[in-house]
Amino acid sequence: MKKMIATLLAAVLGIGTLSGCSADEIAYLDLAREMISADGAEFSGKSEIMVDLDGVTDMVQDVALAGFANEQRAAAAETLAQMSGKKTVSVAYEGKMDTDTLDTYLDFSVTYEGKTYDFGGVYYSLVNGIYVSADAVGSAMEMMALLSGETDSVYMSNAYQSELKSALDGVEYIQIMSAEDLSMLGMQSMDARSLYDSAMDLYLNAFEGFSTGMITKNGNTYRMQFNGEQVAKLCVDVMYYIAENLDDVLSALQEYMSEVGTYMQMSDEEIEAAIRELEEVKLMGEEGKESILYLADELKALLESADAAEAMKLLQGLSYDSTLTVNDKLYTANETLQFVYEGQKIFSMQSESQTRLTGVSLNVPAKAMRAERLMEVMAELENKYNPVVAVNLEYNKGVAAEDDYAFAQFVRGEESIFANDGWDYFNYVISEDRLYLPLRSICEGLGEEVEWDGAAKQASVATENGSVPMSGMIVNDRTYIKVRDFEKLGYTITFDSQSDEFVNYVTITK
Repeated sequence: MKKMIATLLAAVLGIGTLSGCSADEIAYLDLAREMISADGAEFSGKSEIMVDLDGVTDMVQDVALAGFANEQRAAAAETLAQMSGKKTVSVAYEGKMDTDTLDTYLDFSVTYEGKTYDFGGVYYSLVNGIYVSADAVGSAMEMMALLSGETDSVYMSNAYQSELKSALDGVEYIQIMSAEDLSMLGMQSMDARSLYDSAMDLYLNAFEGFSTGMITKNGNTYRMQFNGEQVAKLCVDVMYYIAENLDDVLSALQEYMSEVGTYMQMSDEEIEAAIRELEEVKLMGEEGKESILYLADELKALLESADAAEAMKLLQGLSYDSTLTVNDKLYTANETLQFVYEGQKIFSMQSESQTRLTGVSLNVPAKAMRAERLMEVMAELENKYNPVVAVNLEYNKGVAAEDDYAFAQFVRGEESIFANDGWDYFNYVISEDRLYLPLRSICEGLGEEVEWDGAAKQASVATENGSVPMSGMIVNDRTYIKVRDFEKLGYTITFDSQSDEFVNYVTITK
């Protein structure tokens, strides 16, 4: 039952933290209803994010490392010293949305270190999937290289970029997720207007008479303003309100669950069970109320305690201020989020945007490269320009059982920007104290081409000087060869059986 109360609190806190049910707050929330009720919308805007890394370093050393030993602080300080200066990222975007289907198009670019990276367009459709512009591939890679400080990476070489561009020639969009993929993630078609109406009913029925004081209205302009300390204290106020109005809150939640449970991918049985659990909390009466009051008192005491003084000081430095002006069907918003520590602004985000309610037409790309094909192209290029140069193997000492596996790390010349150095595992054989490994698993990981002569039941590896026969044993239709036989292909084999009592280590190096 306590778990149910905790779940209840989490749900309503998420709803009631930043807005209440005063006249200004309800009018502000109704703006979203107006937007959803329109046929569509066109929008544009820009955001600028600034991080002062020197200030972040000072704050981390003062606060996060305060309880660390001197040696730990020194090591952390050395790492933090590599972070310096102010970094600014700007994002500009424009797009449109069909509010009936929720189909959305977004075109955006990112400016960093004085250079603008064009990511092109992104289409989102529950019926057709998600598509990104092919231009986004190169821009994303270039930005990642700049952020990681690896601008001289093979991925940024003229040869690599030229082949990538050639492989994507004529490709306008890449489908990164299909409608089936979205469905598997729980994203499905929905009636946004009905969902919003249900959420508003929940809000108004559960929080009637409650106000945060964070939203005010002046003419046709709404303003939301708060800091982190106010939000923390508001959580306490919400909990007290829930305790004093528990029946109303629970009844509103029951109605909400019955209306939107299916959109949360809950079965009828799960919806009914959730409603019954809420009813059980209602039947607790004073016990339920006292449980919530106890939690509210505990949280209030914690926020007012000396132990929380430093945290409250940090929360005071976090502030948010926004305005939203409505002029017929045009909505103009300005937002500022910032964090100040010891009088120094170490983070800020400033945004401005315009949204115009109007009918829109969206044409989702009819033809696009599938994400799987893009991954194949990227893998081919990576194997060519950043091949695997070594395989690190680990396997148990003693006779190999059927369910024993050797773990292999395929190490590239430089770290891949797409994923960490690849790991794989496969069965191995110990015969006469010799290690046998699956030929194809190792060779293909190293970029070698394995050939098979079915009539002779002979495996070989193609090299510049012709095919090299690789004989061993066949187990479950797979060819296993002695690890030393990789030396025939020019590899160096290194054994380490001393470092670990239970595990042997082998390295195969080009």
